[in-house]
Amino acid sequence: MLRKSSELLREFIEYEKKVLAELPDMPHMPTLGDAYEEITKTMLEKDYVLPPEFDLHVVSGFITVNGKLLPQQIDCMLVVGKGVRYGRTDKYLCEIDQVLCVFEVKKTLNKADLSDAMEHLAAIRRAHTDNFERKVEEGFLPKIDNASKHFSQLTGRETIVNYEQINSLPPEDGILLYSLVQEILAPVTIIHGYAGYKKESGLRGAFGDILQEKFDSGDNSFGVLSLPNIVTSNEFSLVKTGGLPFIVPNKNSEWVSIISTRFNPLEIILEVVWSKISSHFEVAMPWDDDVYMNNISPFMLAIPKAQGEQVGWKYETIDWNEKKLLRSDDNTWSPDFLNPAQMSIMRLISAYGELEINFENEKYFEERYGVELKTEIAALISTRIFMMSRDSIKPINQHTLLLDGEDGTGYVASDRDRFDSWCSINDIEPHYTHMVIY
Repeated sequence: MLRKSSELLREFIEYEKKVLAELPDMPHMPTLGDAYEEITKTMLEKDYVLPPEFDLHVVSGFITVNGKLLPQQIDCMLVVGKGVRYGRTDKYLCEIDQVLCVFEVKKTLNKADLSDAMEHLAAIRRAHTDNFERKVEEGFLPKIDNASKHFSQLTGRETIVNYEQINSLPPEDGILLYSLVQEILAPVTIIHGYAGYKKESGLRGAFGDILQEKFDSGDNSFGVLSLPNIVTSNEFSLVKTGGLPFIVPNKNSEWVSIISTRFNPLEIILEVVWSKISSHFEVAMPWDDDVYMNNISPFMLAIPKAQGEQVGWKYETIDWNEKKLLRSDDNTWSPDFLNPAQMSIMRLISAYGELEINFENEKYFEERYGVELKTEIAALISTRIFMMSRDSIKPINQHTLLLDGEDGTGYVASDRDRFDSWCSINDIEPHYTHMVIY
């Protein structure tokens, strides 16, 4: 359903762009910008994009925070309810907690427009953070189960389950978990450029240059939370991996906070918007259940760093040229393969809920399988399905699926729909062992 909906959106937008191109030249350029903003609004209002049961609306106007008006005018925003209409205009005032997504729309995205849009949206995200802090001081305690899961997927380690424990964490862990909580709660911010950059490397380079220029000027206000969730230009996208829905670690368990894609940005936008709706209302959306995956390229690491009593972010960009970024849109999902020793670990976890690294267990795996237990556990952690809890390994998700293969091998995953599709493609009976942890 997701891919079909994104293709319908692509056809709709191409038609509307063609209509605009056939009209006489417009001397008043803001009118052309308004036309593209209207295309975006109409795109989102399609009945195959927004579920009708949640009172969702697409409006333009302004955001208020605890009754205070923010100065930034919003091209397009997805809100719960309509907000308050501003007089007889077509603009609405919407309180920030009812705002799910905010769009900055550009007909042709260039570096100056990208920088301005980043500033614009960053101010809204900072206002959300300030409002979040105010609510916490007044007794608000957010649910952090999804953020805690994302933390474990990134780091391979278990973390706290209640927000009031966050100050007990080491500073680097605290700022990472805090950011993941914010990424789930804050409005999704999207810079939607219909045209502009002709190369994926060009969009990546402009984004990195803008951040570097801000830091060189002494502007240190662009932490992870201030960065946009999506930037699109032509068929290219930059996407922040804050858990809606993407979360991307590297092999060193560092957060790849920004990735880039070069295929159908409308599918990316729709996937992020649907993830926000799913998270906000705690409902399932009609995702695809096939094995297709976006073929992403890592772009920027965000590494938490503490210095004295200060804690912040260190950014490291991955500067690939256009030749290295070239790739086909044929990436597919598969479950993680497990060797016999790892399958044995799975059976022990199924029986006891976790497996401790101790002398007896290490001796058993060395004698029985000729392997080091710590090496096999490190391989399981790298699947991002398992985590360390003190000296034990346990599943990250409440529900994990195990499939016995041949010669004592097997497969493990936590996504039932994709596992079913993979089994169907490979003519395998999906006889799973279900590991359910309470």
